[in-house]
Amino acid sequence: MKKLLVGLAALTAACGSADTPSGNAPLTDVTSTAQDEASSVASASNVTVKMEGAVLTIPEADWQVSKIETVDGELRYELSGQESPLTLNLNVRQDALPTRFPAAFTVPDDNIPAIKIDLNFFNRDRDSQAMRKRIIFSEGTINVRAMGPNTLDISFSGSGHPLMASNEIFSIEGRASVVK
Repeated sequence: MKKLLVGLAALTAACGSADTPSGNAPLTDVTSTAQDEASSVASASNVTVKMEGAVLTIPEADWQVSKIETVDGELRYELSGQESPLTLNLNVRQDALPTRFPAAFTVPDDNIPAIKIDLNFFNRDRDSQAMRKRIIFSEGTINVRAMGPNTLDISFSGSGHPLMASNEIFSIEGRASVVK
């Protein structure tokens, strides 16, 4: 299974996504080559997020605290690692799960009239009040290469803001490749 995922990741990186939203340039992944991308999948997990001039990583998901679960009609991912200040949270309504990959979500457009996908981060090292350590991905594209009960492979590019501070907007981009 891992060999298949590695091959698919390398092929996806080499070919690009056919579902790049019209009018937008293809996303720049934080991994630089197909080999880097394939090795991130082979290592079972890798999360990298660039925001506020910093690069935050979860080199390997700690499955003692990380979760992939179905709750209240949503597939929920909570990814964190030992000694990493970052937690990535992704919630997707089950009726919005892609049936074919690659796929893309555009936020906020795809969340009207009801929220289908929610991506947010918690940076416990962020110099702010506790509530503003939660960062909301509020506008941009989430490209999905794999999504299921044991795997997640997404890249995202756009902007976001701290919780309860929608006027403090900054760019966010990154990648999450996780196999449970």
